[in-house]
Amino acid sequence: DAESSGGIPEGCYRSLLEEAPVSVVVADEKGVIRAVNAEFARLFGYRRDEILGQSIEVLVPPAFRSSHAQDRAAYHDHPRVQPMGQLRDLTAVRKDGSEFHVEIGLTPIHAPGGLLVASMIVDLTYRKRTEEEIRRREAALHIKDGPISRDIATQEPAGSGRMPVAAILAAALRARPV
Repeated sequence: DAESSGGIPEGCYRSLLEEAPVSVVVADEKGVIRAVNAEFARLFGYRRDEILGQSIEVLVPPAFRSSHAQDRAAYHDHPRVQPMGQLRDLTAVRKDGSEFHVEIGLTPIHAPGGLLVASMIVDLTYRKRTEEEIRRREAALHIKDGPISRDIATQEPAGSGRMPVAAILAAALRARPV
């Protein structure tokens, strides 16, 4: 109610969830998808009526589905707000079967009918592509382990007023669209 939420009407929370710039999927204790937002439908390529009632595991790459079901059961024993994908690369599966890199945050929701889990999913495709392009360009310039050592690339004579080569290259890479 508005009283317990600091005066914010519940409809505002629904609007916030629906219009969030990240994908949101809510699943129950059995892993059945109960709700998704507009960004989820756009990113994953499902209409709501296609995905609601499906297992959350349809969004997990086939090689990890069985272990995900076990991880999900363990999470339900000790639900907590939990970021995922920070120590390892995570991927999700779109309706068309394509996989893409994601970062996921889990939030337990204690509802009258039982525990629900809201997953906030961020698409990392652009970030991964940009990181790879930077690595490729760096390798092409032979800065990483090539003829121009990192020490030489980052040093300039004291008081020269010149930027180190690496700083110039980093600025050029940031300024140029990938």
